[in-house]
Amino acid sequence: MQRMALEGALKCIYWLAKNEIAHTTNYSSLMELMKGMGCSYLQHLDQGGNANYTSERVLQEFLDAISEVVKQEIFDDIRRSPCFSILMDETTDIAILKQLITYCRYVKITGNHCEVKTSFIDIDDLPDGKAETIVQSTERMFGANDLNFNQCATLGSDGAAVMVGKRSGVGQRLREKNEKLLNIHCVAHRLALAAAQAMRDIPYMKRFSNTLQQLYKYYQNSSVRMAGLTEIQVGFI
Repeated sequence: MQRMALEGALKCIYWLAKNEIAHTTNYSSLMELMKGMGCSYLQHLDQGGNANYTSERVLQEFLDAISEVVKQEIFDDIRRSPCFSILMDETTDIAILKQLITYCRYVKITGNHCEVKTSFIDIDDLPDGKAETIVQSTERMFGANDLNFNQCATLGSDGAAVMVGKRSGVGQRLREKNEKLLNIHCVAHRLALAAAQAMRDIPYMKRFSNTLQQLYKYYQNSSVRMAGLTEIQVGFI
């Protein structure tokens, strides 16, 4: 019964994480709801005293254990795939720290069934955005998860010089480990760049874009102006 209760708790915390719901503030109320719905076996989580599996430390341990299992399943599928591609992009978090996000597109083989999947596989803090730093981060990720560079068929990126540079870009440096690697400029990024550059030669589109930007800046971070905008919307409805 204690094992059933622990499995139930793990399923609840997984559901919260999967649906992007704050687990530290909603876990306890979800557990009470489950108990009220007849899942009486969850009472066996309470071992008396402080052993009730509801502290933030325990919840984080639950999440770490679940994420490790999910991570291993994904990397097992990637290693079994005949080839795979990686998609990389840089971002900045709320603390203004540069990070490298990596996704992988691979073939998941289950018996005689094959399915192409795209999965998030890594996020790493970067001290800078240099090509050498990005390559070192990628090498660490490959080594830590026992991935073979020879199976990596394609690198997809936003087309920045640091990624696609012919002499010392990330793609060129990774091609030293796998000469068959293709360096692909993301189609969505190329379309956005082409549209933005084409707009510069069309006066009407340029005015239209400037007007939208001014409207956005006018209402941005102003609760009073947003309230007025809401009133206008309600009036039209």
